Amino acid sequence: MAPLTARAGSAPSSPPSLGSAGGEARSAAAELDPGTGRYVIGSLVEYRSRSSGNWILSKVEGFDERTKVYRLDVQQNAKPDRIRLRTDSGVPAGESAGQPQGQHTQQVAVAAAASTASVAAAAFAAAVASDTASVDALRNQVVKLQALNMALHEQLAQEITLKEGYYSEMCVYRDQLQCASEMHR
Repeated sequence: MAPLTARAGSAPSSPPSLGSAGGEARSAAAELDPGTGRYVIGSLVEYRSRSSGNWILSKVEGFDERTKVYRLDVQQNAKPDRIRLRTDSGVPAGESAGQPQGQHTQQVAVAAAASTASVAAAAFAAAVASDTASVDALRNQVVKLQALNMALHEQLAQEITLKEGYYSEMCVYRDQLQCASEMHR
């Protein structure tokens, strides 16, 4: 396998921010290397699971130059078209729900820059806001995080159901294999 590349000195991921356009909370955790257009090692992204078809949170651990696939904490050979910027809304930055997820395009780079600008604007607004506005912003963030938590719990329940189904199938196949091997004795 070709060596995995990492960007030396890459900055740690940023926490989710409030105050993005449309009042929607977005995460600026996924970072793109401006030179290559690839996600930086350590970036938080979303990966479309082949087993469930759902977008799941993951972390970039490397990129294989030879095969042009990412190594994620949840998938060792993740094709770029199955990866998108992490968002709290479930729709990647710069896309509408009806658009397909593309590879690393200029739109993704613009969305990452806009997300970074949103983080900076939110930080500036929080610095000059009154205590009441800060409390309201925190309450809104808590509500959004609670909704995200509920969605993640639902997704976890679906993943557990799938895992239990796969386990049941494996047990049936094991039993069938044992019966078949006993018949040949």
